[in-house]
Amino acid sequence: IGGGYGGQAKVILDKYKTACYHMIDLPEPLALQQRYLSGYLVDLFTEPTKHNYDLVISNYAISEIPDNKLYIDEVAFGCLKKEIAYPGY
Repeated sequence: IGGGYGGQAKVILDKYKTACYHMIDLPEPLALQQRYLSGYLVDLFTEPTKHNYDLVISNYAISEIPDNKLYIDEVAFGCLKKEIAYPGY
């Protein structure tokens, strides 16, 4: 959730074989991520998906979403592992 320019995704995709890699972000950062990660198999979304994830990463982005309950409930809650940096959390 909130993939920046895609640097962390590139490191993960270079090091590990993943079945899929999804990024959920605003349209503008997604356009940058798409360009930076061209040649990589990455699915980009502007809204939470009902996909069951093994790992969810959000470094402060989830704290910047005014109504983040949807993201927490639909993306992070059922996930096997989470890495969520959240101020005051």
